[in-house]
Amino acid sequence: MAAYDSLSPADRDVVQNVVNLIRASIGDRGKAWNRVRAIADDTNAVGLVTSIDAGDIIPNTSGLAGADDLTRTEVVNLYNLLNNERIANDSTANRAAMSKAAGINALLG
Repeated sequence: MAAYDSLSPADRDVVQNVVNLIRASIGDRGKAWNRVRAIADDTNAVGLVTSIDAGDIIPNTSGLAGADDLTRTEVVNLYNLLNNERIANDSTANRAAMSKAAGINALLG
């Protein structure tokens, strides 16, 4: 193993780029968990979505390029994917490490 200080300037730049990408991704992850938690806490919205017939189409109004309509089943499956990740990983220890890496403001919003 090499000490960080023993790396060449070019190699340190590579390491810093990767670390900065990880920091930004951690901030994005924290924000995503916040959004998923807000959805989970909105029992009215969750109840409305789950009350729709499984195969019914929910039209795409996102404005996201390339996004398409989804069935209610697809929406629920995607939500469960996001929420299960949050539940499995959104711990106090992980949030503390995330805050250290990205700063508290990066996790908000």
